[in-house]
Amino acid sequence: MKNNKIYRNAAVAMAFLAAGAMTTACSDWDDHYDNNGVTGSASETIWENIKANANLSQFADLIHKAGYEDVINTTQTYTVWAPLNGTFNYDSLSALPVSNLKEYFAKNHVARFNFPATGSINELVTMLNKKMMPFVGNGTYTFNGVELVTPNVPSSNGVLHVTNGMANYRANLFESLDSVAYPIDSISRYFHSYDRKVLDVSNSVKGPVVDGRITYLDSVFVESNSLIYLHNALINREDSSYSMIVPTNEAWQKAYEQVKKLYNYKPFTYVKEVPATNLNKATEAENYDNGSRDLDFSLLNDSVIHFVIAKDLFVNNNLYHNKVLKELQTGENLQTDSIVTTRGNIYYGDDATALFQGAKRIDKSNGSMWLTDSLRMRPWIAWNPIIKVQGEYGVAKSYNTSATTRNSVTKAEQNPDIQGTVSNGSYLTVTPLSAASNPEAIFYLPEVRSTEYAVYICFVPENINKNTYVENVRPNRVQVTMGYNDLNGKPQEKRLSTATFENDIHKVDTVYVGDFSFPICYYGTGLSTSTQKEYAPYLRINSRATGTAAASKNDRTLRIDFIMLVPKELDTYLKEHPGYKYQHDLD
Repeated sequence: MKNNKIYRNAAVAMAFLAAGAMTTACSDWDDHYDNNGVTGSASETIWENIKANANLSQFADLIHKAGYEDVINTTQTYTVWAPLNGTFNYDSLSALPVSNLKEYFAKNHVARFNFPATGSINELVTMLNKKMMPFVGNGTYTFNGVELVTPNVPSSNGVLHVTNGMANYRANLFESLDSVAYPIDSISRYFHSYDRKVLDVSNSVKGPVVDGRITYLDSVFVESNSLIYLHNALINREDSSYSMIVPTNEAWQKAYEQVKKLYNYKPFTYVKEVPATNLNKATEAENYDNGSRDLDFSLLNDSVIHFVIAKDLFVNNNLYHNKVLKELQTGENLQTDSIVTTRGNIYYGDDATALFQGAKRIDKSNGSMWLTDSLRMRPWIAWNPIIKVQGEYGVAKSYNTSATTRNSVTKAEQNPDIQGTVSNGSYLTVTPLSAASNPEAIFYLPEVRSTEYAVYICFVPENINKNTYVENVRPNRVQVTMGYNDLNGKPQEKRLSTATFENDIHKVDTVYVGDFSFPICYYGTGLSTSTQKEYAPYLRINSRATGTAAASKNDRTLRIDFIMLVPKELDTYLKEHPGYKYQHDLD
């Protein structure tokens, strides 16, 4: 709570500064570079020259209150842009807390090194608070849009410019999360729970040693936030350019209610060794383990839900087609083929346009904030994606088999009479133990959400390789069973259908085998990538070929390209919208 209070003070400070900038006075053109009563001595420091000029007394007082006079009174080289008395809201600024006054006013007018106003200038000056201010002109000059009325006052440790108003502080996207002007407390609390702050000794200005301890005239702190790195969105950096979709509290809560249904975490048990044919054969207690014994479900639930809500809120304006966002304004329709978020999700066409519909653009120092009352992400892109398990990598167990092998087929090798292509160029072959055996293969399904999926299995025909002659190509005939945990955490199995399924031998065939609703969520429950599989539900594929090996109409050898769980909402949408472009192919 302490941090939140500090941030809120910062937000109030920014509001004061914006108001202060509005009182900037205007001079007639003929008054350019009148010294306005401001003089200086090249033998005096910048601070001494400021203090000696009555027309800069208000600026001097604020610098003193911020505890910053010692900084610009050293031998280090600085440039200071000092506004004349009466050109800014002195009373509002004087009422600010010292920390805010220093960061948003004092440091906003001071830069390291010499920046004289001479010749043609067009550059961005990095201020002591890391803000980048435009300093431009040729004969006459402006600093962050404010005119210089007395440039180049000589000083022993740099140069002093007198301006006709204060440099307005412009918050970046990260700082804007603290704005009191918008109802965005929910996302603000989430992000600031990951804040860290440490003293940067090397960049702090050392003072005298007091009682054996070093003091600092200017303490520079490095503030970090691990969450912005997790989202690959450095929205605290002034040299970046992002578009950030910022949900109001109402939008955040609506999204939370929608997402939490998909992330229903409950204590569960997993099967150490999934038995052949039927889970009921695994009756020994030692074959079960409490896979959730080390998990804090309340923490997991809250952190995962917040993470997936925020996952697609950030777009780097400098990448791909995202550059159009630099010019997009409130109420305009986005004209682009696609938008790529900082987490790598791609939104095509109308999905990309929808992200910014109904949102209000608010410009910041490093991009634009898009304030919205509703998050318009497709759930299957943002928080409920397709789960695809490649056959050649995903088999966990197999029974009645002589071998499980990975086979590859290139496009050049593929039989031209076979439609479709093999995903990833590889598939799994499950060879029966004997000519009369029916093999079975078990695949773990990691990161399943608590939702309904349409389940697909992709089969590869025996003659997929044009260099392998096959006289009699036959389809597989299989039965499919799902292994999962019920709401009480007990392992269960359920057949997806009493019927069997056969594939089309004329193509790499993705066969729909039924729908299934998982009662609980497994996403993020593994302790590592390798153990995640052990906690996951599984799919059991049993060959159900009948008759003798010679007379059977079905091939007993299974060739599995992949298993895919498609969120039912997406599955229905795809059938209703043929041609819909989505970043994950279903083939």
